[in-house]
Amino acid sequence: MDTDDLSKETYEAVIIASENFNSDLPMHFGLLADNCNDEDEFLLESKRIIQQWRNELDFYHENLFFEEPKPSKANFSKILIKIEKKIERVIEIPMIKRQFDF
Repeated sequence: MDTDDLSKETYEAVIIASENFNSDLPMHFGLLADNCNDEDEFLLESKRIIQQWRNELDFYHENLFFEEPKPSKANFSKILIKIEKKIERVIEIPMIKRQFDF
């Protein structure tokens, strides 16, 4: 699936929130979307990968960002928690109530 297929709620919760933090981060979520069949799978996989990043924060902080200077680890951790909370809120919205451009 493509990120253009995401609801406005999901796109804002994951793609826009990560873009507002650092321009490298949304690329990783975009690649994740390519491997998902639908939005619900994307949300669950996004939560899973965020947990992985948080569990190995030092490694992912070093390897996910291309720009210099890298964001601080503390800020990286905070944005992951913030995005995860946003994902939880989107999951609570029934699919029929989410807004799509198509």
